[in-house]
Amino acid sequence: MEDKIIEYYSKFKEIYTKENYPQWFNFFEEHNRQFGKEGYGNKGHELKHFAILQNPIPLEECKVILVGKNNSWFDEYNMKNSLKIVKSLKNGIPSENYLTKKTSKYSKQLCEIFKEPQLNILFKENTIGMNRIWLQTGPSATSIEKMKEPRRGVPMEEVFSGSSLVDKCHQWTKEIIRIINPKVLILFGNSSDPNCAWKLFNEEDDEPFVIKHCSHPGNRMKDGKIKVRNQIKEALESV
Repeated sequence: MEDKIIEYYSKFKEIYTKENYPQWFNFFEEHNRQFGKEGYGNKGHELKHFAILQNPIPLEECKVILVGKNNSWFDEYNMKNSLKIVKSLKNGIPSENYLTKKTSKYSKQLCEIFKEPQLNILFKENTIGMNRIWLQTGPSATSIEKMKEPRRGVPMEEVFSGSSLVDKCHQWTKEIIRIINPKVLILFGNSSDPNCAWKLFNEEDDEPFVIKHCSHPGNRMKDGKIKVRNQIKEALESV
């Protein structure tokens, strides 16, 4: 399984070039000038790096995959360290678990949702985290729009079937999920977000795993974390 997943890191590096996607590369190069040679500042770091998996493949069975929209900061309290982490994650499957470190809002939210004893064991030992869009885009939705430019030089018939960076991440995320074949696939998002992880699969799709559309862990509804926890528990109970 690991060898098959590592192939996607190589395939993405092969297509991820300025020649193929000039609009996105021009965008992040302009954005990154604010950070200078260091590549980071107090509130952010350079864009362009990518991460596919957010933690190691479990030693035993992977029972749950959690999928979000796009990678958030891996260390919101230290942008130098966050940049160092995301640079390393493009090299392959992580050796550390960035879902459980509590160094980002996303990881803190997940730890709160999975705090019940049985869920916590599942979260730490049998769960994989990834995103529909692999690149770290920063807080602005504008950057995702820059990724929707079709790959340069692709025949028109292929453009309509999807050739942008977002399309490739979407397609290959689905393929990786099928390789791992969890018992439950949790997709975070909401119906008003055109880029959220819900776009990967419909809950009724004919797949060998249970598919559950859940609210985003960071939703601001009253008792929002409890709602997401109950949605996940409902999916687990249906296995």
